[in-house]
Amino acid sequence: MGSLVVVVLAVALAGLVRAKMAAGLLGRREAYGRPMSDWAALSVLGLGLGLAALVAGVPSLAFLLLVAVLVESYVTISQVRPRRR
Repeated sequence: MGSLVVVVLAVALAGLVRAKMAAGLLGRREAYGRPMSDWAALSVLGLGLGLAALVAGVPSLAFLLLVAVLVESYVTISQVRPRRR
């Protein structure tokens, strides 16, 4: 039951992050044709699901999700071009 609560909170927090990031915090930057707000929300969702797996007692799945979030974040950030001055 606790892990279900964490999953629901992770989904809600990911939606909130996407809305706040789309409001202008990241600007108009994109990676792979998607706005950075989508990628930030995906990272938050992955971390929340990892926490839910940890609460559910599956540490190997939690570790796998953490590694997936780190790889996704690195690949996404490396795709973003720096701003021109």
